Amino acid sequence: MPKKDIEVLRGLAEELAELSALPVQQEKKQQWYHLNARKVDKPMFLLGEFPWNEMNIDDELTLRCEEPFYQDMETTLRRLLYRNKHIQDDWVYEPFLYIPKVIHGFHYGLEVD
Repeated sequence: MPKKDIEVLRGLAEELAELSALPVQQEKKQQWYHLNARKVDKPMFLLGEFPWNEMNIDDELTLRCEEPFYQDMETTLRRLLYRNKHIQDDWVYEPFLYIPKVIHGFHYGLEVD
């Protein structure tokens, strides 16, 4: 991993950690629990689809990592932080990222050449 990539990801991860530690995140999480238990405190809303390729104003979403694997993590982090700054829906920010598991070698189904 290039040193530049480490610095970029650490900086973004620190921002996400600070954001997720705010008391408002626990409040939102509790409100979602209440909504799902049908004890509604207030209406909750999420915006689902974003035209990310059209939202990169002031280079907030421009990637700075060099390695493709780390660019995927950087994209996720930048989009989460952008969402918090500009969208401000009831998304709950957690202090971690979901990284999907990749499995190779089972050869189920049709092979693609």
